Amino acid sequence: MGAAVPIIGIGLSVMGVLGQKKSAKEQASIMREQAAAQQRQAELERKRADISNARTLRASLRSSRIARGNLINYAGSEGLLSSSGFQGGIASLGSQEGANRGYFAQQGQFNEAVFKEQHIIGELGARMGGAQARGANAAAMGGIGGMLTQLGGGYAGAITAGKSLFGIA
Repeated sequence: MGAAVPIIGIGLSVMGVLGQKKSAKEQASIMREQAAAQQRQAELERKRADISNARTLRASLRSSRIARGNLINYAGSEGLLSSSGFQGGIASLGSQEGANRGYFAQQGQFNEAVFKEQHIIGELGARMGGAQARGANAAAMGGIGGMLTQLGGGYAGAITAGKSLFGIA
């Protein structure tokens, strides 16, 4: 029974290493899926922000048109269409409309920048998963190497075996 213990130990160690390798592959796969899901979520958030931005811009433009129409109606009914006050009011509405368009354009650019960063974060998550899987595989292989070194008489036994293999006295 004593001679079987190291063999059982080797068998269990190999099973452990294989289990670690399988787990590392699964983790990497899950992290890739997670990164893809984050990217899809970021795309949906970008689309939602774009829709919200467009709705708000349309509401702003509608309010501007209504205000312009009300001003024209009032000035027309009072005979003030050629007055400087009316002209200034119309110009002010146009200026505010332009400022609102500029604001919403900036908001759209900001939303796009946020989306790009979320996309990068997703890609980095996938790369991290791959690196973690490779690290787990390396640790598993190191475990096998350590186990085999111990079975071969430790580092002193490995040195002796190496010298014998290469004919070094």
